[in-house]
Amino acid sequence: MQAPPSQDEMDLYNEYWNTLSGNSNTQVLPENIIVNFYKASNLNNQCLEEIWRLSNPNNVKSISKAEFFLGVRLIALAQKGYNVSNIPMNITIPQPRFMGYENVLMQFQNKKMLKQQPTFNNVNTQQNLLQSSFMVNNNNNRNKIYSFSNNTSPVEWFIRQAKRIEYTNIFEKFQKNNVFHHKSLQELVKDEPVNENDLDKIWALLDKYNIKVIRKAQFIIFMHILESCKSGDAIPMNLPYSIIQSVGAEKEMEDRTVPDYKKKYLENLKSDISKLQVSIDNLNNNKYSNPSIYTKLEDLIQNLNNETSEINKCKQNIQ
Repeated sequence: MQAPPSQDEMDLYNEYWNTLSGNSNTQVLPENIIVNFYKASNLNNQCLEEIWRLSNPNNVKSISKAEFFLGVRLIALAQKGYNVSNIPMNITIPQPRFMGYENVLMQFQNKKMLKQQPTFNNVNTQQNLLQSSFMVNNNNNRNKIYSFSNNTSPVEWFIRQAKRIEYTNIFEKFQKNNVFHHKSLQELVKDEPVNENDLDKIWALLDKYNIKVIRKAQFIIFMHILESCKSGDAIPMNLPYSIIQSVGAEKEMEDRTVPDYKKKYLENLKSDISKLQVSIDNLNNNKYSNPSIYTKLEDLIQNLNNETSEINKCKQNIQ
């Protein structure tokens, strides 16, 4: 039998659970949300499959809080190099690490420093529930489980359906050609002004390539973070995958960085446009009397056409 979970363990695991559930007080979460969260541990698939089997022996599609707590504990041990199928007794349980969820760990540490502890009854109930998750029955069967500013409240990184509908309606009001333009920001917040620096920070999270437009799913995320910011929550450094997944924005947020070999066309285009403008100005001022200059202009225009073609290809990659 493993050692019972410490209070720190329960508090931290609760922070992760509340983040994934959006503080909805639910006692179960869908399999896909848990699986994607586990993948943020950077453990290999074989190890994660074993952790899944141990923490979810019945392989159900909805994961209980106790099953989730056990899975997170096993992940913490695996990250320290332990074999999750053969864990020594009486070992110190390390804190798990999940990429994209660093803010949750920071919130937990802040709460711990401020000595913000749950009520006794709530602690006692969770302690009993979680202890049962680590018990081995008398028949030696496998474990059975029955079951942002200086704020300290967890930010909801899961957007509920009601909010998605609300933000979608706002998007439809402001959208042009199925996208929301950066220039519409001031009109969006005119009735409740928001710090411009905060607006730019939130926008940068969604518009990674600075194309000055975002699509509907990105807009929903933008509004969710904006509302959290208005409530006093800090703007995250990066977007947790759970919030992206909750609105189906995986395609909009996938990495479409323009390769280095294509970036040269951007620089060449800027340079050639400047040269072309100078040539046009000189022509307008009748400074060119040599016919050969027109050949040079034709070459320049051909270069511009080639570069424009490449730019269009790059543009297609980010739409």
